[in-house]
Amino acid sequence: PSSVPDRAAVLDTWRALVELRQAGLARSLGTVNFGAGHLAWIIGDGRRRRPQLRDDPAANVSAVCVNKVEYHLGHLDEELLQYCGRQNVTLLAAAGPFHYPAPPDSAPALRAAASAHGVGVEQVRRRYQVQRGVPVVLGTREEATYASLLKPLFDFALTAAEMAALAAL
Repeated sequence: PSSVPDRAAVLDTWRALVELRQAGLARSLGTVNFGAGHLAWIIGDGRRRRPQLRDDPAANVSAVCVNKVEYHLGHLDEELLQYCGRQNVTLLAAAGPFHYPAPPDSAPALRAAASAHGVGVEQVRRRYQVQRGVPVVLGTREEATYASLLKPLFDFALTAAEMAALAAL
């Protein structure tokens, strides 16, 4: 996050969200722009002495289901991706970039991968995220644009060499 949140406020807010879920007003709970340290406040990391909030309905607590963050070729937070994977939290890529610049469409690795697979650079950007196991939220666009962006994502796969070249951008 751009500012450091107060731990007690985060935990109090999380408990209130859990109560909403238990009342049937939410199906699952998530966070936005939480780093691994912030997520550890809620779900713990196995190294803390005091119990952390875990998915325990009897104790009125719930684990995080999803963490929506900026994740793209200009900003690959691999530490957070790995932490979320270990904690069974889905890392969701927000439409972006917002704070971190993305490589230009003219980047050689992007153009080469797009050419090799007969798709546009935007599909290559999104396919990279999908292959990393990161679902993508697209920005607001017309339905026809969604179809042109999404359909090709599952018609090709980037090679290991292409994935490495893209990660280096």
